[in-house]
Amino acid sequence: PRSQAQDLLVPQKNDSIMILRQKMAALAEAVRCGRGMAAATNYAACPLQERDATKKAVAEMTPPERQAWDVYTQGRYPLPDVEWDTSREPPPTSTTPLRIARRRAEALNRLYRTDKAEPGHSVWFTENELAHLPLVKAMARVIGAERNLLGGQCTLSAEEIADLQSIDEILSVSGQILER
Repeated sequence: PRSQAQDLLVPQKNDSIMILRQKMAALAEAVRCGRGMAAATNYAACPLQERDATKKAVAEMTPPERQAWDVYTQGRYPLPDVEWDTSREPPPTSTTPLRIARRRAEALNRLYRTDKAEPGHSVWFTENELAHLPLVKAMARVIGAERNLLGGQCTLSAEEIADLQSIDEILSVSGQILER
């Protein structure tokens, strides 16, 4: 199953203070339970990622990656189910394979709108879902291009950046509601 918990609603400018309170309480509870803000809201508060970064990544994709990406962005890509508790292998121990596994895990997190994928999951996915690897590689290219737009900073993962963007947007809208 792709989503273990219900996606939470983000505050909207026309919400009442009572609705804002309810939404913020639900978001706070999700964070207390260990969910990332971006994943908890199904990325609804994240700005659209930089189109230039995506265009750059698409231009660098191999034909199989581009084909998978196009189907995915049209909302027609059938992702296979992943059991995050069991669908994993030991992560690589050497530097380059571990770096690749980490990048692919970030891509899996973005594709599945979760924060559960780790390097061991990407190893399992590569071994058991090889037909879907072009999409994972395509998403990894997009994430890399987004990171490059941030000056190559790598202290935060793509998921952490999405969490910060979500929190910033939610606080901005909440402030606007409270100022009315």
